[in-house]
Parts: sequence; C-alpha cells; structure tokens
Amino acid sequence: MDGLIFQYRKGDSFVHRLDGVTKALALFAISIIVFANFILWFQVLICGLCLIIAFFFAKLSPREVYRGTKWLIVACMCFFVVQTLLLNMDGASIVLFYLFNKPIYYEVVDYTAAVSIRIYTIFLVSFIFIRTSHPRDLVVSFVEILHIGYRIPYAFFIALRIVPIIENEGRCINEAHMVRGIGRKKGLKNALEELKRYTIPLLIRSLRNASVTTHSMENRAFGVYPTRTYVNSVKMTTAGKLICIFFTLAVIGVYVLVFTGILPFQY
Repeated sequence: MDGLIFQYRKGDSFVHRLDGVTKALALFAISIIVFANFILWFQVLICGLCLIIAFFFAKLSPREVYRGTKWLIVACMCFFVVQTLLLNMDGASIVLFYLFNKPIYYEVVDYTAAVSIRIYTIFLVSFIFIRTSHPRDLVVSFVEILHIGYRIPYAFFIALRIVPIIENEGRCINEAHMVRGIGRKKGLKNALEELKRYTIPLLIRSLRNASVTTHSMENRAFGVYPTRTYVNSVKMTTAGKLICIFFTLAVIGVYVLVFTGILPFQY
C-alpha cells in the first residue's frame, strides 16, 4: 500500500510525537475556530497557520500536501466561481467589475473566498491528522488518557484503517481497467460511466470487508471483557497538555471576540 495518500506515515516530527487526544482536540478546535466568522483575512490567517504546522511541525512536504488536497483545491475553486456568479447578497455595493453585464461585488467575492478557504482549512487539518496519527496509537490514547470504553475508539480505528484500504482498492480497479484496455475518455458521459465502473466494485468490496471485519471481531470475542491491555502505553506529555489548554482558550477567545463585536462576523 505504498504511495497511498490518506494513510499514516511514520515520522519523528513534533506532531507525530503528540498523543492522539491532543491532535484530535486541535483538529476540532481549529474546525470550530474557522466557523467563527466569514471574514477573508481571518480565514487566510488560520489557513496559513495550518500550512505552517503541516510544513514545519508535521514535516510534511509541499508535494504531500498538494497530492492530498489537490482535488479539494479544484472543488473550492469551482465553488468560489459558481457562488461568486450566482450569489445575491443584500447590501452589496462595491462593484469590482462586470462579467457579461453582471456586476461582481466585492462583498460577494470576500464572502465566497472566505467560505472556500474555510472548507480547505478543515480538510487540510484533517489530512495532517491522518498522516501523523497511527490508528492504533489513537485508540490507545483515547482509552488510557480519556478513560473511554475501548469499543468507541475502535470505531475510529476501523474508519481510519478503511480509508487507505478503499484508496488501494480503487487503484487496483483502475489498473485492472487499464490491463483490459479500458482507458479514460473525455466528456461528461464517459466520466459518469467511469464513475459507475468504480462505484459498484468499491461498494461490493467495502461491504465484503465490513462483513469479514465483523466476523473477525466476533471470533476474537471483541467486547466480552470491559477492559483491554495494550503493549504500548500512551501518555499525554506536558507539551500536549499545554497545546490542549492553548486551543481551548483560543476557541473561547475567538468566540468572545465575535459575540462582543470586536471580531466581525462577516464583511
């Protein structure tokens, strides 16, 4: 499964060394923060900070980040163009230019750009989380640090494990099509037909894997005992505690600024 995008990669970065609880809290905190308003400069600032975390603290290369988010970049750009052309905003008054006799307002561009960058930021921090968090360590950290029953964290473990498996199976299907001479063709009709060729095999394989996983867990008496023991114990470090405190205060601080009007909600 080498070369898969949405899969954990072993590393020795600062983010890699953090426990799963700290990284999960940071992920949710950043997601909550970007929903605080619709201001473009604020969304650009948060996205820029996340890119700094990816490059310097998680030691992900620009190529890795681009490969993991390139399709979302295209989707966000399409969203930005469509919403800029179709959205009617009350109170918009600053005209940037005219496109086919339709005025393009600054307020609309500011709003749609902020929403597009917000979507990208959430996906970016999720990608960082996936690439730097081993599913097993994530389960152990939730059980040992938060003292949650192991059944719930194992649901996250299965979800994180199934994503690279589906990605690998999609690649196998593509290679099987290439071997049989079924290449990619241009056009919307051919794209829809290609989507059908991928969707049905992936759905069948996913259902089969789910059935195999269920039987495997039953055969191993999963859930019979209230607790489990683990070979590698995970503890929250001092850095992890400080990061959790920082992000908690950051969420509270940002929303206090928004509700008091110091940080505007939108343009």
